[in-house]
Amino acid sequence: MQALENAGPLEKQKIQNLLQSDDEDKVERMIEIFHATGADQAAEEAKMKYMEKAEAHLELITVPFENKVALKEIAAYLLQREI
Repeated sequence: MQALENAGPLEKQKIQNLLQSDDEDKVERMIEIFHATGADQAAEEAKMKYMEKAEAHLELITVPFENKVALKEIAAYLLQREI
């Protein structure tokens, strides 16, 4: 969605074409568009915002400290992994 919002007319058309295609390089071309439109950066910012929000909520609940640490470690791993 962010890529479409930030894309110019040519990039929007490329996105639409890629969404309808079965080309082998579809994913690589879409990733290029994500980088070009800043969608990757917007996703990174949203990820961090939600992580901070989740941590704030975690601090409010009554759970042993060790359990909170474990949840934070799992969340950090999931957010830092490369897909």
